Amino acid sequence: MFDQLGVIIDLPELRWQNATGFLLNPRWLTYGVYRLINSKAVIEGRGLLKESQAYETLRAETVKDNLGNILDFQPNKSGFILEAMDHFKLCYPLVADRRTLVIPDRLPAEKPELRFDMDQALVFEFDFHGLLPPHVMPMLIVARHEEIEGEQVWRNGVCLRQRRFEARA
Repeated sequence: MFDQLGVIIDLPELRWQNATGFLLNPRWLTYGVYRLINSKAVIEGRGLLKESQAYETLRAETVKDNLGNILDFQPNKSGFILEAMDHFKLCYPLVADRRTLVIPDRLPAEKPELRFDMDQALVFEFDFHGLLPPHVMPMLIVARHEEIEGEQVWRNGVCLRQRRFEARA
């Protein structure tokens, strides 16, 4: 029996609602994450997703994985998908509304008007010879989301303010 299970991964930091000793179908998690990231709600919301929309999106229609198995996204278990997205730095909660998630990879591409005086700044220029991997900026945005200044964030950039050193970047 165990020789037919496939890959087993232990994620001790992901213990949803203190549950221990359960098996997770990795396709269930993967399909659920991509279903949310690519959902109409996220696209129309310009990178924002309310928890209620997440549950509605996951339950909207029957999903089958590549092996034909039906993936059941029950509301009482779907919270794990949101926690996994947070853990893997795919989203972060809005400060003003913790039940709304920001998915940086789906934010608008247009840079907002920045309130940043370049004449008063120490400027560093980074020259990449090649392509910056697409996941780098969204992960940076998620990791530093508490330092985002106002709404100065877009798909490919962010204005950060570090209060301890009074630094902006």
